[in-house]
This record gives sequence, C-alpha cells and structure tokens, in this order.
Amino acid sequence: MKKLIHTLIALFMVVGVQAKIIQVNNNAGASADYALLQTAIDNANSGDTLYLSGSPNYYDASTTVRLNKKLTLIGPGFFLGENNQTQSSNQTAKIYDFEIGEGADNSVLIGLDFNYSGYEITFNKKKRDGTTGSNTSNNVLIKRNKIDRISLYYASGTIIEQNYFNSNYSNIFLDETSSNTLIQCNIIITSSSYGGIQGPGYGYALSNTVIRSNTFSKGLVQLVGVEIDNNVFFSGILDNCDNNVLKNNVWVSSEAVAIPTSSTGNTLSNNKFTATAGDIFVKATPSIDNEFKLKNGSPAIGAGIDGIDAGAFGGISPYKLSGLPAIPAIYELTTTGIGTKENGLKVVVKAKSNN
Repeated sequence: MKKLIHTLIALFMVVGVQAKIIQVNNNAGASADYALLQTAIDNANSGDTLYLSGSPNYYDASTTVRLNKKLTLIGPGFFLGENNQTQSSNQTAKIYDFEIGEGADNSVLIGLDFNYSGYEITFNKKKRDGTTGSNTSNNVLIKRNKIDRISLYYASGTIIEQNYFNSNYSNIFLDETSSNTLIQCNIIITSSSYGGIQGPGYGYALSNTVIRSNTFSKGLVQLVGVEIDNNVFFSGILDNCDNNVLKNNVWVSSEAVAIPTSSTGNTLSNNKFTATAGDIFVKATPSIDNEFKLKNGSPAIGAGIDGIDAGAFGGISPYKLSGLPAIPAIYELTTTGIGTKENGLKVVVKAKSNN
C-alpha cells in the first residue's frame, strides 16, 4: 500500500526533464529515498524537488536543517484534520529549525509545518558548514506553510504568501539587510504585545517592502518606508512606524488608537477604522484558518484597492485553506484490503487539485 501511495504521488507531480523527485519519509518502515531531510538536501542536485511525507516525528529531530542550493520542498499542508478534503492522512511534515543560506536562490518551500517557538526559518549568509558566506539568499518563495516565526537577514526578493503564522512573539522580523520583500495573503496571529511584523527600528528604512492583503491579530512595529495596503487588523496599532504608505486597510481600532503619535510621517488613504470585530469574519473569534473567511456583509468586502476584498482571502493570490500544495491531493483512499491474481485489488482514490 505504501508503494501504491508513493506511485500515485509521483504520477501527480509534474517536473522538468532534468529535475528529480526525491521522496523523504521518516516514518518507521517507510520506503523512501531518505529518512533525514538534511541528507536528502545534501545529495540533491540544484532544481530537484523533495516531497516530505507527513509524520508524527520532526524531520531531523531538534537539529537545524540548512538549505544552500536551489530546491523545492513540498509537504502535505496543515490543519489536515480540521478542513474537509485535504489529505488521506492528517500527519504534517514538521520541521524544527530551518536556515536558508548562501546558494539557496530561487528555492521554494510549500506545505510544510515549521513547528517550534523560536525562529524556525532564518535567512542568513551561512554556508552548509555553518560558517558565514558572502552572498544573500535571493528570490526565495515561502508559500502555504504553517510557521511560528521567520527572520529575514541578508535576503532579497523574498515572497512570503498564503502562510498561516501563530506565535507568542512577532511572527516576522525584517532586518535592514533584507530588501524587495513581498508579504501577502497570510494569516498572521500573535499573542505578543508586539506587532505581527517587526522591523529593525532605529530609523532604518526597508527597501521596496510591501505588506499587502494579510489578516493580522495585532498591528505592526518599527517599520519604516513600507507600503501597507488591503490588510485587516482586528486589534493592535502601528507602533513606532514612520514614513509608511497605508492604503485601503480595515481596522477595528479607531484612527487615533491605530495610528498613535509615536508613529510619524505616515501617508493614509481610503482606510476604514472602527470596524466591528464580530462583523468581519465567519466566526466572531476565529482560530483555525477557515474561520477567517469574510462573512456576508463584512466591512472588508470590496474595501481593498480597486474594490478587491481586504484581508488574506482577497488579493491576486488569495489564501488557500490548509496550505495544500498546488498539486492534486489524495484526500480519500479506500481498498478492499484483499486482492487475487485473477481479480487484482480494488482501490478507490479521490483526489482534487489545489491551484
């Protein structure tokens, strides 16, 4: 049965002629190319795709995994038991600590569960051996993952989209060494008194940084020179944020509370303030991702630029439930369990695409 599932997955994956698909599975007794993620990365060639199976165990336990070449890593998604028609197994591909260093340009991370209370994803200039290199990581796509925290040092052209963040601290830290960053269509939840996204402060402007079409439980802190539009803030403030451009955002707080005097030089247009929290989402106090959809009559409907919906489920790349990768997912697999040489084994597979 395991071989059958792997075969079906391979048939659904579409890759270039030169690239390889590498199966990574740390379940006991699994038949896969590798059990250790770092070993799979080290032995892969640039351009390969690593498919990580769901597991009750962290990949590589509590060690740091380093990415230093162009690879695509795909997991099964998250909240697989909470949403319908996700995967036939509810197990996620959990990673404890992940560093993206020199040489990882144009890599892609999709459908993974970064499940640790520290900075699970850190961009830096480290080489595979842990020493510091010379080059930034460029044009990395972080998409449809479940993440506590992510930190961008020495990163350019990073796209962070359609992810679900939940942490006791600021979810995303942007150092002044990061640039050309797009953060869009994410659900960003924090219980910290700090904001969901924190900048370097001290007057450092973030070059070509856009925060667009996200849903925030709190505000933003120490951001300078950023474009902020089409977001929903259901609490929190703009704390010590200067010289930003804010367009078509929806705030539960009043303008005086949301934009305090500690934040100066900001340009505001077409923002909605004093929205009623219970009128925004399908559930008044949302928790998992499907409860953050906009309810009928929500003040966020049509509130974005050019009349698009504000928040994570609006924009040009709307949030996808459970972070399912954009490949067909087998959400139900049944069999009689008994086969014969004459009649074979009857298997029923139900799958759907998740573009």
